[in-house]
Amino acid sequence: MKPAKDLVLCESPLVRVPRLRRLSAEALAAAPKLRKENLFVPPESTSPAVQRLRAATKEELTVSYLDDAGLLMDTAARQAELAERYEFRCQCPRCSSLEDDTRRFSGCLTKGCRGDFIFSGELICSVCGQTAPPPLQQRLLEGEAKAKASLLAARSGDLEEEDEGHELMKCHRFASAHPHHGVAFALANEFAFPDPEAPAAMFEDRISAEAQLRGYNQTLGLGSLAGASRTISKHVLYDKLMGYWVGQLVGNFMGLPFEFLYTDSPMPIEPQTYYDQHMAHSSGLRCNSDGRGRIPQRLNQLQGAYTDDDTDIEFVTLHALMEHGLGLDYKQIAGYWRSYVHIQVNGGDALWFANKVARENMNRGQIPPQTGSMGQNRYWWTIDPQLVNELWSAVYPGMVDKAVDRAEWGAKITSDSWGTHPTRFYAALYSAAFFSNDVHRMYDIGMGKVPGDSPYYRALQDVRNWHSQNPSDWRSTWYKIKDKYTYYPNNCGGVPWNCGVSAMVNGAMGAMAFLYGGGDFKRTTGIAIAAGFDCDNQAATLAGVIGVMHGARAIPYELTHKIAGNNWQQPFNNRYVNERRPPLPRDQTNTGIVDKVMTLASRAILEQGGQDLGDSFLVQLSPSLT
Repeated sequence: MKPAKDLVLCESPLVRVPRLRRLSAEALAAAPKLRKENLFVPPESTSPAVQRLRAATKEELTVSYLDDAGLLMDTAARQAELAERYEFRCQCPRCSSLEDDTRRFSGCLTKGCRGDFIFSGELICSVCGQTAPPPLQQRLLEGEAKAKASLLAARSGDLEEEDEGHELMKCHRFASAHPHHGVAFALANEFAFPDPEAPAAMFEDRISAEAQLRGYNQTLGLGSLAGASRTISKHVLYDKLMGYWVGQLVGNFMGLPFEFLYTDSPMPIEPQTYYDQHMAHSSGLRCNSDGRGRIPQRLNQLQGAYTDDDTDIEFVTLHALMEHGLGLDYKQIAGYWRSYVHIQVNGGDALWFANKVARENMNRGQIPPQTGSMGQNRYWWTIDPQLVNELWSAVYPGMVDKAVDRAEWGAKITSDSWGTHPTRFYAALYSAAFFSNDVHRMYDIGMGKVPGDSPYYRALQDVRNWHSQNPSDWRSTWYKIKDKYTYYPNNCGGVPWNCGVSAMVNGAMGAMAFLYGGGDFKRTTGIAIAAGFDCDNQAATLAGVIGVMHGARAIPYELTHKIAGNNWQQPFNNRYVNERRPPLPRDQTNTGIVDKVMTLASRAILEQGGQDLGDSFLVQLSPSLT
């Protein structure tokens, strides 16, 4: 017999009443009277809480014999499970319906609606009632059929491990785009792919979505039924933090060979691996001729990863946070920049554009935000802050508002005005990714953190609209972004690569890659690189987002372990060589870095009202995420 806390509503079995024993008498009295027909309540459910609810509600009510995972099974699987274990056939409205509500597709086109399409002869939104256009229905159902075929192939047991992995990745592409679909659940529940704790997280996500969209919380007088909190196991949190760090490394190293080489047109391919000059030229691709054109060789030489501007300033900020705490202020971070963030190291450049000018301003005695202001930093509009502030979202997982505020705080060290707005967008994506893998929902959350009068907000609107008009051809959107946003607000003559270093065009290209990538690691990273401009930065930022979304274990091994003939036991051989930011120690480990981030995130969760539950944390989520 399930305990009373697992009571579920028959009409929507995915909505629990998790705080039943805390229901006030007023809340129970305000609920309608119980209706008896077609009601299945096992006779042994005689707890006072059940009896009180029986007497106070007219909604059909049942005590579920299935656990969280069972409630996410399709109808046939639920009935089979109940028949085998309890020898009865459920007659609740959900189980009796001809409609299978586990066939849920993201992508409702109604503005502001976040409902799922459910198949009932045709695809109809469960919230606003809109019917999907025929071309969209065909595309979604074809994708579902392919995903189910891959799932069956993986279930067969006839495949080699590598082939099974390929089929699971095919499923994963579909599941990432439609996280409430039964395929996503089956992938997680049967194969623990990509996250062994995904079934529980998916159940909680469905509870939250159903409770909000259908308003059952108001009906029951429970206030916010879904709550503003979610649990996350420490194991999963650590894996996602590792995904943040390793994902950035992967995207950075994949993109460096092509940095600034494609601004007139996108790359002809979506890179899926690490390139050197020989490989690139053999494929008909342009490639940088300096060290950026020898990435595999450099990773092999060092037997691990190394510092570049996509990670090394975060590396410095991390040490500042460990010394000064989460209340790190501008005077303290300026001291760390003066000590460790040098313009040149060993005779080579180590800072550029807004970062470089901010550092020069510190040499003149300025402290942030003056160092990044329009009047003091002529490069306030460049890409710099969006690639050095992802750390804040790792420190504040799910606490989107706090992550965005602190990321903007960091952005103002180097930048001003709309030059900081892509940083806000990415910070929201990162923080939300700890508890959501719905790309469109995350995009909306990110947009909501950009000022409505910002030119970057308009760019995000354009990218979303262009994606809706042509969801399968990112290149058509690329040209529209290039035409409208490359020279925003005007020509940047006299600056290397002209406006190619702008926060505007790069931020728009990153938003495009996020939408078209659909949550798939390789595709998102590949599009970010193929989009050109300052492509290693977009690739690093977005690969980190997807790394958080699915965890480090979902990043392909050939990009983390099997590099340049190596077969390392841990991502990048668990090595990070600090060449750029001395006198911080040269030899670092990725686990050591992530351990520090985990320590800070643990503190932040508690400071923001969360709880340490032993093996997990209860995190107080921002309203935009709940």
